[in-house]
Amino acid sequence: MIDPATKDIFKLAVEAQGNGNFHQAARLYFAVLEQQPNHPDTNHNVGVVAAKLGKQREAVLFSREQRNLMHWSNNIGLVMSMP
Repeated sequence: MIDPATKDIFKLAVEAQGNGNFHQAARLYFAVLEQQPNHPDTNHNVGVVAAKLGKQREAVLFSREQRNLMHWSNNIGLVMSMP
């Protein structure tokens, strides 16, 4: 669960990204990752921002991390729903 302050930072990052302020968005996303390193949406968005900034290697790394986190999250959900 993401705490309210971190959630607010995430919202600001999404807004900055939407406005094309990719450097600011990256700084804000990294602030979120300091608090929630396994936050899949943030990892995905960092990958998108990295690609926009021409950082292709970083974009691939963060996108891969997001996929790994989503896979883990889906698997744990299946396990938790088992009788």
